[in-house]
Amino acid sequence: MVDDPWTRLARQHGARACVSTALTEAEIDELTARQWAVIEPLIRAELREPVTILDFGAGAGRFTGRLAALSSDAWTVAFEPCVQLRAIIPPALGMWRSHCRDAAAAFRLYAGWFNIIFVAMVLGDPDLDLDATAQGLAGMLRRDGLLVLLDHMPDAEPLGRWWRFRPFAAYAALFAGHGVALRRAGEVDQNGNMVTICFGRRP
Repeated sequence: MVDDPWTRLARQHGARACVSTALTEAEIDELTARQWAVIEPLIRAELREPVTILDFGAGAGRFTGRLAALSSDAWTVAFEPCVQLRAIIPPALGMWRSHCRDAAAAFRLYAGWFNIIFVAMVLGDPDLDLDATAQGLAGMLRRDGLLVLLDHMPDAEPLGRWWRFRPFAAYAALFAGHGVALRRAGEVDQNGNMVTICFGRRP
């Protein structure tokens, strides 16, 4: 099996590979708590029972347990293709690690399953097939299901970065092509860079 960048990073840095290797694990925990204090009330205002939740590209699971705790009846799946990262996702009540090894398999297995799909700092990965991923995410939503998308979305795309920074309009057009209308819901800081929080529903 060919090593991908995430496997190499996870072997070297563990959970820190998903946020910043310049931060300690304690600093990442503090950052996540601050971010969730902004994100949680926005999602709670959109909750509609019953709740099935997907943390897509969960990384080391820094948000997965918090997502699972949104409802006492929540059924939450963490999808993370990197085995090293998936292994360190902390267990939480009502949470399962997906056994799917790639996104295409997850798209087929979980078609039409989820009320909420949470995608945080995933779509900027330059190795991702962006259109296929957007189509797959839309397909995993139930009707009236909520897509929660977080990523760096500056008005002008900066140059010289490995991670793809795209403006909100690019993501809005991408998901509109698959039947999900995105809207801005807020912003949150990630280590000095603003992250846009977007919501969209499948009609």
